[in-house]
Amino acid sequence: MIYIFNERLTTSSSGIEYAEAQLLQILKELDVDFRMIFTGWTRPFSLVDYSDKMNYPRENIVSVFHHLTDLPLYPSSLLPEEVLAHYPDFEFVKQEEERIFYKYDQLELIFHLIEDKVNEAVLVRDRRVLRVDSYTRQLSHSEFYDNTGRLTYIEFYNQDGSCGLRETINEWDSTFEACDNRWESKHEFMKAFMERLQLTSSDIIIMDRPTFIDADVLPFSGAAKVITMIHAEHFIREVYPERLIFNPHYQYTFMNPQFIDVFRVMTQAQKEQLEEHLERIGIQKNIVVIPPTFLEEAPNELKKELDYRLLTVSRLAPEKRFDLLIPAIARACQELPQLRLDIYGGGDIHEVQDLIDSVGMQDRIFLKGHTENIMSYYSQYDAYISTSPSESFGLSIFEAMSQGLPFIFRNVPYGNQEAWNQNGLLVEGETDDEVIENTANAIVQFYREDRHAEYQQNSLSKAKQYSKEIIKQKWKELLETI
Repeated sequence: MIYIFNERLTTSSSGIEYAEAQLLQILKELDVDFRMIFTGWTRPFSLVDYSDKMNYPRENIVSVFHHLTDLPLYPSSLLPEEVLAHYPDFEFVKQEEERIFYKYDQLELIFHLIEDKVNEAVLVRDRRVLRVDSYTRQLSHSEFYDNTGRLTYIEFYNQDGSCGLRETINEWDSTFEACDNRWESKHEFMKAFMERLQLTSSDIIIMDRPTFIDADVLPFSGAAKVITMIHAEHFIREVYPERLIFNPHYQYTFMNPQFIDVFRVMTQAQKEQLEEHLERIGIQKNIVVIPPTFLEEAPNELKKELDYRLLTVSRLAPEKRFDLLIPAIARACQELPQLRLDIYGGGDIHEVQDLIDSVGMQDRIFLKGHTENIMSYYSQYDAYISTSPSESFGLSIFEAMSQGLPFIFRNVPYGNQEAWNQNGLLVEGETDDEVIENTANAIVQFYREDRHAEYQQNSLSKAKQYSKEIIKQKWKELLETI
């Protein structure tokens, strides 16, 4: 059995969630038994609602909290009128998109909906949350808050409505009670959970995102083999080489290598750097390179005519440096007035829109939001562009490559350099001003030179290295030889 550990799922999906979905698809095709174990609870969606959204197989999902109840995991299934029966004195006030408001005396009740089904019922008094009831096919669990708004305890329910597990939240930790059992910390609780798995040497643990959970899982891995996934830069590059400081997300893992059998990284360049860094502190471990994604087949027809449309696909987050990309587009528009940039992705829309407005590019740069089917859009554009200073892999970069898009991006590790195959223009620059100027110049150069078809073919050639069969074979070899 393979056990894949995560802390929780969130609604702000990143490339990691999509990579996880592809890994699960590979494991199913390899006919491997697996479970995805979540050690935190997921809000505002239920765990199953979000798993369904990401195409995670529902039957393979395990919550460490609900594991101690007899209530199976279900998606949100109850209509507002069915849930309202549990709050008989409340009267309808209004509905705003996916929220319905009710009121009784000094209490306010807010239903949060997912596709017309109630996901949460939030009880409020004087703008302070008192309780949050989460529903699947029945009441699943409730969060209780004190009069300062602090979460004090959570109850997870059985099918008959009785409490199967209670977590009391203290200042720095939690205590847990179930039947006649009591655990004085999350660490003790996880130890008991791990013991119930009865791990053997034929089992494999994949620490998909070890942050916050590694110290509660790894010491109790027993005879099982452990693979730790490295999804990001493993060290703080800003102070290197004067100081080697590991990324806090992996600090516990690197300081406790006795629990780890394999580190899985995404590129050969990161493998070589991690080997060097671990050797500095006297650690030698097996490090395996497996890209986090497999790529779709190439489109039937490539775009032939340039129409001055660029795209980027990314979370709208400060670290992606839209404050460099947007001024670069504005500068390039001085020579290419027909240029247009479409930005796909969710996040801080208002901040990015403010950047667009500040350079007067409202009619040239457009926020397209998050889309579930981005693969169908890549072929509409001339090239993919990014000014992000670091990409551990960059899932959208490789998706674009699979559709034959050229690149305009910075010469930075690891994903950009991994994707590079004479298939676009690399941008150099140390300072922000240099990056803006050089990116603008690269855009102009891209449209004035006649190499678009060459770049397209080079992208498609590189993409063949990431076919589904190749990635599946890499996982097969690792799982058979660990």
